[in-house]
Amino acid sequence: MSSKKQLRRKRREQRAATRSRRINPAQALILVVVGLVIMIGVVALIVGQRAQPPRPGMVWSPEHGHWH
Repeated sequence: MSSKKQLRRKRREQRAATRSRRINPAQALILVVVGLVIMIGVVALIVGQRAQPPRPGMVWSPEHGHWH
C-alpha cells in the first residue's frame, strides 16, 4: 500500500475517533414525536380518570363507557 493511502487512512480514522457523536436530525424528530405522543397519552390517562361528571347532571353509562 502506498504511503499516501496509509496517511489518508490514518487521518480518516483519527477524524472518526475524535468526531463527536451527533444525533441525526431525522432521529431527533422521531424522538420528539414519540415523546410528545407519550406525554399526551399520560395526560389523557390522568384527565380521563375523573370520578366526578364533567358537567352537573350527567350520569356514567357502563355499557358505553362514557358520560351521558
